[in-house]
Amino acid sequence: MMNTLKKRKLSVTVVGDGMAGKTSLINAFLGKKFTEKYTATTSDIHHGSTIRYGERFNVKIFDFAGEREPEFINSSALQESDVIIVCYSTDDRESYESIRSFWAPQLQKMKRKLNLW
Repeated sequence: MMNTLKKRKLSVTVVGDGMAGKTSLINAFLGKKFTEKYTATTSDIHHGSTIRYGERFNVKIFDFAGEREPEFINSSALQESDVIIVCYSTDDRESYESIRSFWAPQLQKMKRKLNLW
């Protein structure tokens, strides 16, 4: 039987403060086992796939460290992403507040710089 699913590539970048659970979120999507052991991420690339609405998506996920440096905006991975996920920890009010004070403003600057959305 011929595979009739359309295949699409999807680039996703996950950002947020350190210890917000970005890698755990990615691992859950990829079907990997959850671990409570914390390992700091510098940056990583994950690959997976999913089927939605009759289409197979080959997903490339960029997992950024939680560094709050403005230079992250210059990353080609972030600029070429189809989707940007901003994460915060539900048990860390500061990580939530940094969405408004740092991550959202930085992404808005990137949006204007690249003339997106």
